[in-house]
Amino acid sequence: MATYGFDESKNKKEVYTKEETTSIIQQAIESGSTAEVDPSLAPIPEAVKEKHNMTNVAFWVGKEAEFEALGADVGYFIGRVDQNKNVYIITDDQALKSIEKELQRAAARDRDWQNLNDINDRVGTVDDLDGLLVIDSKGNIGVRIGSLDQWDNEPYNKKYGWGGHPYGTGVLPPYSKIVGILEADLLSVRGGKGRWNGDDTGNFEHGGHVFEGWNAEEDVRLTAGIGLNNKNIAFIQTFHPATESGTDNGTYYGITKIGSDIDKEGANFMPKVTQIQSPLVLWQRPTTHTPTIPQNQFDLLVDSGEVASSMAKSQDMMIVGGMYYDTTLDRVRVYSKQGWKTLAWEEEQ
Repeated sequence: MATYGFDESKNKKEVYTKEETTSIIQQAIESGSTAEVDPSLAPIPEAVKEKHNMTNVAFWVGKEAEFEALGADVGYFIGRVDQNKNVYIITDDQALKSIEKELQRAAARDRDWQNLNDINDRVGTVDDLDGLLVIDSKGNIGVRIGSLDQWDNEPYNKKYGWGGHPYGTGVLPPYSKIVGILEADLLSVRGGKGRWNGDDTGNFEHGGHVFEGWNAEEDVRLTAGIGLNNKNIAFIQTFHPATESGTDNGTYYGITKIGSDIDKEGANFMPKVTQIQSPLVLWQRPTTHTPTIPQNQFDLLVDSGEVASSMAKSQDMMIVGGMYYDTTLDRVRVYSKQGWKTLAWEEEQ
C-alpha cells in the first residue's frame, strides 16, 4: 500500500513505498506520533479546488439525529466512481428526481390504503348497508343506490308512505340517494314510474309524480306529475298531504307562484282561484283574424273533461269565456254561448 502526495506541479507522485508506509504506521502505534513525514502528503487546497471546479469540499460525519438537528439546507446527488477509485459528485442528475417522485407516489399509495382501511372500519359500523355505496375520503356516505331498507329512515315516507292514498300496499321500488348537489345536462324521468304509479301503489293510471320538492318541515311539497287519469295532462302544484294514515284529514293546497318569488308579484295559482298580480295582456288580433283553438287542443280539452261539451263551440272552435283584444274595434271581445260579444266601457273623465 503505497502513499501518494503532490509534486510542485500539483501532480500525483509516490511519496512512500508500501514498506515505508508500513513503517510509519508502526512508528505511530509504538510512539504515538510520526516524525519527519514528507510535507508533500499535506493536501494542497488549490489542487483540490481545481479538481472540484474551484469549489471547496468538506465532509461531515455524524449520526442521523445529529444531522437533523443541524437543520441544514441540503440537496441530493448522484455519486459515481471510476476505475482509479476517483469519486464524482453530480448535482444535476435527473435520475435522483425520478427516484424521489416514485418514492412520493409510493408514500401516497400507502396513505390511500390507510384511508380506505379507516373508511372500511367506519362504514362497517353503519346499519342497513344494502345497495351500492359511494364513500367520500372522510368515510361519509355520499351516494346510496338501489337500497330498500333506507325507506324506513326517510321521514316523509314514515308520514305519508310511497303509494296508495296515502299509503299503498305494493312493493316499494329501489331507493337511491345523493347527498349534496347534483348537476347534469339533462334529467329525464321515463315511463311514468314515479310515486302513486301502478294498481297496487297508487291511483295514477298513466304515470305518477316525477318531481317532489319538500319544505324543511317535510309536510308541504312542490309536486310535478303526469298522467293521473289522462296521459296528456301534466301538472304542478303545492300540496300538504294527509296527517292521518288512511284518510284525507289535514290535506290542503298551498300557493304555487309563477314569475316571481316576491310577495304580491307574479301569478298565484291554487285549485279554485288564480291571482294575477301584474298586468294581464290579452292576445291582440284584428277582427278579420278572430282567434280559434287548434282542433287537436280543442278536442283534448273536451275529451279530457276539462271543458264541458256544452261550453265548447266547434263552429267557432272556441271555448265559452275565451277573450282577446280586437285591434280593429279597439275593444276586448269575449266569447259567449251566443258567439262573440264586445265589452263596453265608459271613457275616462
